[in-house]
Amino acid sequence: IGPFEAWLCIRGMRTLPLRLRQHEASGLEIAAWLEEHPKVRRVIHPGLESHPQHELARRQMRGMGGLFSFELDADLDGVRRFVNALSLFRIGVSWGGFESLVLPVGAVEAHRKGGRLEPGDLPVGFVRLFIGLEDAEDLRRDLEQALARV
Repeated sequence: IGPFEAWLCIRGMRTLPLRLRQHEASGLEIAAWLEEHPKVRRVIHPGLESHPQHELARRQMRGMGGLFSFELDADLDGVRRFVNALSLFRIGVSWGGFESLVLPVGAVEAHRKGGRLEPGDLPVGFVRLFIGLEDAEDLRRDLEQALARV
């Protein structure tokens, strides 16, 4: 690692605990809100009491982070409309940044297989979210307007 990259790491480490607390708090807030939404079948977040391993996660972890999944009650076109309607979330898989990201994992798999899913495949509506450092209420509003298009 070069000197500039080392400096960037040191600079980022100073605020890491604050950023991780914000990812966790906003992530849990968004996950709990999604869990109550009628267009969401289920939310998979170990910080929610509904998660089958919630107690284990609480015993073994000091925080839950901002990365979780949910299952959207939608077909491939509905998932596409949902993702395309988002304005604060970007499509991506780099879970370590500060920006909120979405990855429609089930829809990508379904598209790749020409819509012919097999037993054991992820449901078409399986979506992974990374909640970044944007205001949680802004993220909720963005998700809400996107869910309205499903």
